[in-house]
Amino acid sequence: MIKSRHDILKDLYKDIETIQRKSHFNQRTILDDFCTIAMGSHHNMLYTLRKVPVPNCYKKQFDYFEKEYESIVKKYDKYEGVFDDFVVLLCKLTQAMTENPADYLGEIYMLSNSNSKCNGQFFTPHHVCGFMGKLVYGTKESFETTIKENGYLGFNDPACGSGALAIGFNSLVDEYGIKNPDIKILYYLNDIDFTCIKMAFLNMTLMGLSARLEWGDALFDDGTHMIYDTPCLQIALRMGYFQSSKKEKSKETNVVINESIREQLNKQMELF
Repeated sequence: MIKSRHDILKDLYKDIETIQRKSHFNQRTILDDFCTIAMGSHHNMLYTLRKVPVPNCYKKQFDYFEKEYESIVKKYDKYEGVFDDFVVLLCKLTQAMTENPADYLGEIYMLSNSNSKCNGQFFTPHHVCGFMGKLVYGTKESFETTIKENGYLGFNDPACGSGALAIGFNSLVDEYGIKNPDIKILYYLNDIDFTCIKMAFLNMTLMGLSARLEWGDALFDDGTHMIYDTPCLQIALRMGYFQSSKKEKSKETNVVINESIREQLNKQMELF
């Protein structure tokens, strides 16, 4: 029997509290450390498990996560059983995002008071995100038409938080029965908060989606923003998806940035 979203959230948050009691770190630190090692494990998995050479475009990210992983393991090593608790937490989150996907990490982020109210960090509820997705993209026919014309559909959120809007949008994709969304929909998510980028990356990864996460100010790109591609996008790019000579291509991995994404970004910025 699949648990309700409320029960799943309650169970996940209880695990965070357990780690806090054992380690005495605050919940914000625990959540950020968990997201770092979980994101790093997934981002680097194609190259650590299969011993595939790391492409130059991912080398900096790969090295960062390897170093951070070792540092965090050492940090919690003196607290017996805590690192095992992290593994259990990731297993539970993976199952939850497979059976009943929702923005659990974002909810925990808010419950632990990790959000910055002075920066306007208030995460959008799941049901509102699904409704917004339907407003933007409309019917199943509009989905299929866009994919047929462009080869894929682009989704952009310039202030993604933990990726709640993308999760809600994907529920619409499931509702419409769009098959193989990992090679038909490109999610481009941006946020200025690195913890949010980590949460969004995990959410997109555990749902098996092709997403590019950009850490930095969406209103000001000085060329130093870090880019993180989910495993599905890394594989899709290797297989030649999301490519087109007619579109603008990223210098990082030659991935296409659909013009429709640019248009969506401009429209969304008009709301602020």
